[in-house]
Amino acid sequence: DGYGATSQQVLIPAFLAAYAGTDPNTRSLNPFNKIPLPNWKIEYTGLGKIKFLQKWVTSITLSNDYMSTYNIGAFRSDIRVPTRDARYDYGTEWIRNEINNNYIAKDVIDNITINESFSPLIKVEVNLKNSFQANFELRKDRNLSMSFSNNQLTEINRLSYVIGGGYRFKDVKVNIRAGNSTRELKSDIDIKANFNWNKNTTILRKIDQNVNLMSSGSDVLTFDVRGEYALTEKIMFTVFFEMTINTPYVSNAYPNSMTQGGFKLRLML
Repeated sequence: DGYGATSQQVLIPAFLAAYAGTDPNTRSLNPFNKIPLPNWKIEYTGLGKIKFLQKWVTSITLSNDYMSTYNIGAFRSDIRVPTRDARYDYGTEWIRNEINNNYIAKDVIDNITINESFSPLIKVEVNLKNSFQANFELRKDRNLSMSFSNNQLTEINRLSYVIGGGYRFKDVKVNIRAGNSTRELKSDIDIKANFNWNKNTTILRKIDQNVNLMSSGSDVLTFDVRGEYALTEKIMFTVFFEMTINTPYVSNAYPNSMTQGGFKLRLML
C-alpha cells in the first residue's frame, strides 16, 4: 500500500540490487551511497622472474583494471514534502499523491546511471629475448541508465578481444641520398600487428511494459599493422595498414567495411 510497481522507491532499490550485486533484503532504500565503491589497478610481473622462463623471456606482465561510477541525475524535492522533518525519509513517507495514491518520494530523481569498465579484465604482455613481443587482452564494460520519466532502462554492453604481436629489427641501416651526398641512417624498425574483435549491444528495457528491445549492436573486426623507423631523434617515419569490418545485429543497419593505409612523418618537439 502506497508503493506502485513503477514507484521510484521501488525501482531504485530493485535496479541497484539487480545491477550492483547487492542483497535486496538488506540494502538501504536511500539511493545516495555514503561509501563509494573502490576502483583498482593491479599489475603482476613475477612470472618473468621464474628461472626456467628467463632463458627465453625478458618480461611477463599480467594486469587487471576496474573502474566504476555511480551517478544520480538532477533531483529535487516536491513542494508537498516536509524537507525539514527528519522522520520523512526513504521508506517512512506518509504524504500521498492525489492521482495514484502512492507515497511521494523524499527526493524526485530523474535518472540514475552506473558505468563499469574492466579495461582490461585480463591482459598478458610477453617480451622475449629475441625481440618478439606478444599480447592478449580482454576488455569488458557496460553502461546502465535508468530513467524514471519514462521507466526505461538503457543497457549498453561491450566486449573486446585483442591479440597482438610485434618484432624489432635492430640497427637497420638505410642510405638516403640528397643531391650528390649520401647519408647513412641506423635505427630500429618496430613492426606491430593487432587483431581486435568488438561486440557491442544496446538494449532498451521498458519496465512498465515488460519489453526488451535491441536498438543497436554490431560485431566489429579490426586488423592493423604498422612499422616505425626513427629518421632522427625527433622525426619518426611510420607506414600503416588498417582494415575494419562492421556486421550489425539489427535489420535497420547495413554491413560495411573500411580499408586504409599510408605513411606519415611525426615530429617530436
